[in-house]
Amino acid sequence: MPISTLYSCFLLASCVYILSSAAVPCDDFWGTPERPPSIKDPFSGDPRWQVVRATDTYVRFQNPIDPRGEVNGVRQNARVDKLHWAAQQEDVNGVLDNFDNFLGNNIMLWLDGGMSAYAYCGMIVDRDRDINVQDGLVDNDTVVNLILPSGKSRVDRVDPNPYRANAQRLSAFGLHGDLLPQDYAYTRWGLVYQALRWRSLHRGVVAPSGAWTTAETQDTNECVIIDYRNFNGLTTQPDGRIFWG
Repeated sequence: MPISTLYSCFLLASCVYILSSAAVPCDDFWGTPERPPSIKDPFSGDPRWQVVRATDTYVRFQNPIDPRGEVNGVRQNARVDKLHWAAQQEDVNGVLDNFDNFLGNNIMLWLDGGMSAYAYCGMIVDRDRDINVQDGLVDNDTVVNLILPSGKSRVDRVDPNPYRANAQRLSAFGLHGDLLPQDYAYTRWGLVYQALRWRSLHRGVVAPSGAWTTAETQDTNECVIIDYRNFNGLTTQPDGRIFWG
């Protein structure tokens, strides 16, 4: 191989390595008690982090149920990191028939990352749709588990029988297939609420700059920006509740 070709390959490999290793932690967007944020605009197009629309994710809300193993105040076992998913339609139907998980055998279900999901977890109030709201998820530390678009492309969505009780109200589904660790990202209920409140207070703005939050991957030095700018039609009431519709 000519020396010039070897040199070109070396340069290309170096660039790939630099870009892949130049990710930034979420603290760079928020700052810490010791230092201010070093990044002002998450939508600048900087290749060091992904920007993902919330509507392009799958989402699952999980209560922080164990005070051990905290990372930045979030209890770790509420973070879903399962890689192999094998849901069948009867499994999903079984969750809808036994919503309280009486025997503890329910599989984990997911929601599309649109506004209905955030109404389900009690973050916004849907005026027009009958949604099975889970008030127990209303907690700033509730973990918002996100499957990124890379993961959505790897798994099949397993929907319930549409005639099953609660199927329309819940709109939840199972998964079948295999994910990679980097297909997940994690944020908190309280951080998403701040983003949606900003969006509702700037409803006349096409792309409000504050309608975003950060999400950690399993590599805590790699932050993902979750974009809520296309959550239109939100309003905030004097008591702080966010309405949709």
